[in-house]
Amino acid sequence: GDPWIRHITARRLSPPIMWSFNEVDWLRGTSLYRASMHQRNALQREWDHAGVRQASSELARAAGLRSPTFEDFTWATAAFSLYAVPIADANDAWDNPHGTHSLQIVPGLDM
Repeated sequence: GDPWIRHITARRLSPPIMWSFNEVDWLRGTSLYRASMHQRNALQREWDHAGVRQASSELARAAGLRSPTFEDFTWATAAFSLYAVPIADANDAWDNPHGTHSLQIVPGLDM
């Protein structure tokens, strides 16, 4: 397979949103604690209420795969966040503060 795909799918990510609550508690009193708890809560809401759980389960079932878990969703979000870069939309310049940008993964950019 593609070495970049193997690189990005390696499950060695360990951001605080993937830690247990006991591990995150070591960060209590820091801005990282507040940020990680905010992100964890936002991910849980997205998983539970924005239809991510249902949609991902339907896609997995159609592909003959197991339904993803919240842990899988958290890992995928962390992996995407690690490798995503903002790309200006075709008609916008970077110096336009009101322009539209999207996050995209560019294969090989980090190699």
